[in-house]
Amino acid sequence: MNNAARIAEIVLPVVVSLFLGWLSRLKGILSRAQIDGLKAFVVTFSLPAVLFMAFAEIAYGLDVLLTCVVVFAACTAMLFIGKLFRRENPLLAFLVTGFEAGMMGYSLYTLLFGAENLSVMAVAALGGDVFVFTLYMAMLKGRDGMPPKQIARETLLSPIFLAILAGVLLGATGLWTAMQGSFVGAAVAAVGDFLSGPTACAILFVVGYNIEFSRDSLRGAVRAAGARLVLCAAFCALCLLVLTWTVGMTDHLRWALILLFTLPGPYVLPVFARSEADTRYASSCLSLYTLLSVVMFCVIAVLAA
Repeated sequence: MNNAARIAEIVLPVVVSLFLGWLSRLKGILSRAQIDGLKAFVVTFSLPAVLFMAFAEIAYGLDVLLTCVVVFAACTAMLFIGKLFRRENPLLAFLVTGFEAGMMGYSLYTLLFGAENLSVMAVAALGGDVFVFTLYMAMLKGRDGMPPKQIARETLLSPIFLAILAGVLLGATGLWTAMQGSFVGAAVAAVGDFLSGPTACAILFVVGYNIEFSRDSLRGAVRAAGARLVLCAAFCALCLLVLTWTVGMTDHLRWALILLFTLPGPYVLPVFARSEADTRYASSCLSLYTLLSVVMFCVIAVLAA
């Protein structure tokens, strides 16, 4: 298979899935309630299965811990740099940091390198996942006065967090390796693979459905996208440099980190906007950066093919 065919094989499913989602909203083929149901299935069952399998198959060691710490530190630094520009919009700090690895990153990486290498993306994304589920969510929910106990409870009981925790525990303790070749291991893997199957298409369809711009907030979205692009490029280069010096760098990990830093911010942000104007602003920013992420993914596909 030549490079052009390989690139088309990777990029076309992404573009078509996004387009079908967008078209479904434009033509009223599916309602918002139906899309919310599809999203609920993904975040409750399908995506947790993907994450459980990915984190269980990681070979945990000092290199994984250091990668996690470096990415977490980069996310934290971007958050506080974003806070310096809060006069632009208080939500800007939350738009320039964190990565939507769950709803986009894992699916895109699978298209590039196959499900058998998804654990590499999990290593790259672990620090960002920890950041989003801890500092990011705590500061975001804290803006609305949510009690710390409620923040902790909602975080610790979410299906995605529980799946990541279970995968990490099985992988780090060696239990997952010990289960390989047994009936239990084969059964768990079969169920995980079956539930994971529709994840990429379903996620991209939902993302496409939610791509929508507000004319009033488009100018702010462009500025936010520019700020995020500059910060992500700088901290991606810094992370690659630090990790190359310390733990070494494989091609799969390098592309995983590059892909991670091209992703939009967490899609949960508009849920915590304080006003309708803030909701439109956050949604427009995330929609614009999602399209930009798809363009950057196409470039990565060309370079990595």
